[in-house]
Amino acid sequence: EEPLLKPGCKEYFWLLCKLVDNIHIKDASQTTLLDLDALARHLADCIRSREILDHLDGSIEDDGLSGLLRLATSVIKHKPPFKFSREGQEFLRDIFNLLFLLPSLKDRRQPKCKSHSCRAAAYDLLVEMVKGSVENYRLIHNWVMAQHMQSHAPYKWDYWPHEDVRAECRFVGLTNLGATCYLASTIQQLYMIPEARQAVFTAKYSEDMKHKTTLLELQKMFTYLMESECKAYNPRPFCKTYTMDKQPLNTGEQKDMTEFFTDLITKVEEMSPELKNTVKSLFGGVITNNVVSLDCEHVSQTAEEFYTVRCQVADMKNIYESLDEVTIKDTLEGDNMYTCSHCGKKVRAEKRACFKKLPRILSFNTMRYTFNMVTMMKEKVNTHFSFPLRLDMTPYTEDFLMGKSDRKEGFKDVGDRSKDTESYEYDLIGVTVHTGTADGGHYYSFIRDIVNPHAYKNNKWYLFNDAEVKPFDSAQLASECFGGEMTTKTYDSVTDKFMDFSFEKTHSAYMLFYKRMEPEEENGREYKFDVSSELLEWIWHDNMQFLQDKNIFEHTYFGFMWQLCSCIPSTLPDPKAVSLMTAKLSTSFVLETFIHSKEKPTMLQWIELLTKQFNNSQAACEWFLDRMADDDWWPMQILIKCPNQIVRQMFQRLCIHVIQRLRPVHAHLYLQPGMEDGSDDMDASVEDIGGRSCVTRFVRTLLLIMEHGVKPHSKHLTEYFAFLYEFAKMGEEESQFLLSLQAISTMVHFYMGTKGPENPQVEVLSEEEGEEEEEEEDILSLAEEKYRPAALEKMIALVALLVEQSRSER
Repeated sequence: EEPLLKPGCKEYFWLLCKLVDNIHIKDASQTTLLDLDALARHLADCIRSREILDHLDGSIEDDGLSGLLRLATSVIKHKPPFKFSREGQEFLRDIFNLLFLLPSLKDRRQPKCKSHSCRAAAYDLLVEMVKGSVENYRLIHNWVMAQHMQSHAPYKWDYWPHEDVRAECRFVGLTNLGATCYLASTIQQLYMIPEARQAVFTAKYSEDMKHKTTLLELQKMFTYLMESECKAYNPRPFCKTYTMDKQPLNTGEQKDMTEFFTDLITKVEEMSPELKNTVKSLFGGVITNNVVSLDCEHVSQTAEEFYTVRCQVADMKNIYESLDEVTIKDTLEGDNMYTCSHCGKKVRAEKRACFKKLPRILSFNTMRYTFNMVTMMKEKVNTHFSFPLRLDMTPYTEDFLMGKSDRKEGFKDVGDRSKDTESYEYDLIGVTVHTGTADGGHYYSFIRDIVNPHAYKNNKWYLFNDAEVKPFDSAQLASECFGGEMTTKTYDSVTDKFMDFSFEKTHSAYMLFYKRMEPEEENGREYKFDVSSELLEWIWHDNMQFLQDKNIFEHTYFGFMWQLCSCIPSTLPDPKAVSLMTAKLSTSFVLETFIHSKEKPTMLQWIELLTKQFNNSQAACEWFLDRMADDDWWPMQILIKCPNQIVRQMFQRLCIHVIQRLRPVHAHLYLQPGMEDGSDDMDASVEDIGGRSCVTRFVRTLLLIMEHGVKPHSKHLTEYFAFLYEFAKMGEEESQFLLSLQAISTMVHFYMGTKGPENPQVEVLSEEEGEEEEEEEDILSLAEEKYRPAALEKMIALVALLVEQSRSER
C-alpha cells in the first residue's frame, strides 16, 4: 500500500494490470503463485477503506484509487469466485456508491470518485462485475432503473447540467428573467456585505411582521447563493412576492437600481426592530443643513437621513468635486438674507450642508441621467467621472467643516476627536455599472470579496453579471467604470491611413459602495453565518437532485448505459430470460433521460436498439403500451410538449412500430369489450370497447389527451395526429375502433374549443384568440389560422379516412 500516495503510482498500477492481464489461469504453476480470488477480496477491502481524496474540480485526482479500480477490473476479468459470491454483490453496491452516493448536508465530500479518471475506472469495474452474472445484472438493473423512472419533475429539453455548474470562484449568479438585471445587481451587492447577509439569515418571524414573504424569499435566495452547487438561482419566486409602488414586479420592465435598492432596504427595515437597527447602522447616514448667522449668535440646524448620497456627474471630474458641491458654503446676504428663527429679523448668514453621521456602508448614486429642457427628453451623461479605491470623508463631516469656526462652541474641532471616534476613511467594495442609454440598458456589478479574510487581504474582485460570475482585475476599474471617451484606430480609405477615432463609452459606474475601514484585527475576522436548518435542508435537497443529474447527463455514463443495455445481456447464460428487464431499462433511460440531453450524438443507435428489443420481445411491447395506457406521462412529455421535432417523430414512429409488431396477436381484440366473464358483448358500453388490448387502451388514452390534456393552440400537434392517422391506416379494425370512440366528434369539438355537446362553450383559448374565434364560422379557416399546416393536414386526412370508413360500413 506504500505506493498509493506516491507520484509514480500510475506506472506502478499500469505494470500490475499488465502482469495480471497476462496470467494464464490454465497454467497450474502460475495459479499457485497468485490467488486471484484472494487478491480480488484484498482489493475490495483496499477500495472500501480508501479515504476520500478526489476533488470535484479536478485539482486533486486520486491516482491511487484509480489504480486500485483498474487493477480490480483486471482481476475480475479472470472470473474469480468472489465475483459471483454474496461478498461480490456487496462489493458491487460499494462500487455503485463510489459513483452515485450523493453528498449531503452532513457529508459533503461524497462520492469517493469525482475526477474523470476515477469515475471511468469505476464504470469499467462495474461492467466487468456484471458480465456473465445474472444476479449481479439484476441488482445493477434495479439500482439504475430507479434513476430513470418518473420520480421527479420532467427534465428541461436540451439539458446539460455541466453548463450550469457553480463557477470556480464558488459564487452563484442570478438568472435574468427579462429585465431583472437591476434586481440581480442589488441582491449581489447586499449578499456580499457580511453584516447584511447575517442580518437576513438571523431575522425572526412574528405574526404581525410586515413583508414576511419578502423576507422568506430573501432568506431562500441568500441560502441558495451561499450553498448551491448550481451556476445561478432563478429569482422568480422572489419577484412574485415582491411589490414596488404597490405593484407586483414586472420581470420584463427595467427599473432604476438605486430606487430598487432603497425600496428593498426600506422594506427590510420595516420588518423588525432588529433589522431596522441593522439597516440604520449599515446604510443610514445623516446630513445636516446648517445656517450660521453672521449678525447674531444663533445657529439653525435641520437633519436629513439618507441611504444613498447623490453625486452630480455633469461638469464634475471626480467624486471629490461632487462632494465639494454637496457641502459648499453659501452666503445669504442682500435680498437673500436669512430670517433668524430666534431673533425674528433678517440677518446675514452662511448656509452649508455637512455629513453629521456616516454609515458603515456608504453608497453613492452617480447622477448619470439628466433631463434636457430643450429636447424635453431624458439623457445619459457619459463624461469621465473618477472615484478612488480609498475615500477620506473627513473634509465633508460636520466636525471638520463646522469645527473650524471660532464662533461655534457647539462643535468640536476635528483635532479634538477622541481616539475611539469612528473612522472617516472608506474602502471601495462594490461598483454597479450601467451600460446603454437613458431609455434602457443593462446593470452589472464589480464586487470585492470582504467575507473571506484571505480574499479581502489580497484585494480579490469579481464580476457579477446576471448568471455569470468570474474573477475581475481591479486594475481595470478605471477603464470599466469611469466613463469618458475611448479612442480606437480606424482605417481611412481616402487618405490610406489609420486615423484615431474617439467615441463616448456607454458603460460607467451608476452606484458605488464604500465600507468604513476597520482596525486590522477586524479585517481578518472569519464570518460564520447562522442559516436555519430548514433552509439548509431545502437547498441541499436541490443540490442532491442537481448533482445526480450531473452524474447521469454525462458521456461516460451514457457509454456505461449502452454496455448495460446492449452488450452485457449477450454475456449472460440465457439472454432471453432478461429481455423484458433489459427493454424496460433501455426504454426508461432513453425516454426519461437521454432524449432530454443537449448532447446525444448516439440517439439513432439507441432507437435502433429499442426497435430490436421490441422485435425480440412481445412482452416488452405489451409492457410499453400498458404503461402508457395507465399513465400518459411519456406521450404528454414527448409527443405533445417536446420542442424537438426529430424526437417527436422518433417517438411517434416507435409507438407505431410496436403496435405493428403486436397487431397479428391483438387486432382481433380491438373491438371486444374489456369484460372477461362471458357476459353478453352486445350490452357492452362504448367505455368497455377495446379494453382487452394494450394497443386500444393506449389509443384511448391518447384521445383523452385531446379532450382533457392539451389546448387547441398547442404548438406541437403534427406528430400526435400523424400517429392517429397511421394507426387508422393499419386496417379495418383500427378504423372501426376509432369510430366506435367517436373520434371524429372528439376532433371537431377539440378544434371548436369545446369539450362536447353537453358543454358546448368551454373556453380553452386565450382572450385574444377567443375574440378571433367568434369572428370565424368555418372550422377549417379557424384551423388554418391557428395551426401549423402539417398538423392540420394530418387531422384532415384522419377525418377523411374515418368518414370514408364510416360510409363503407353503411
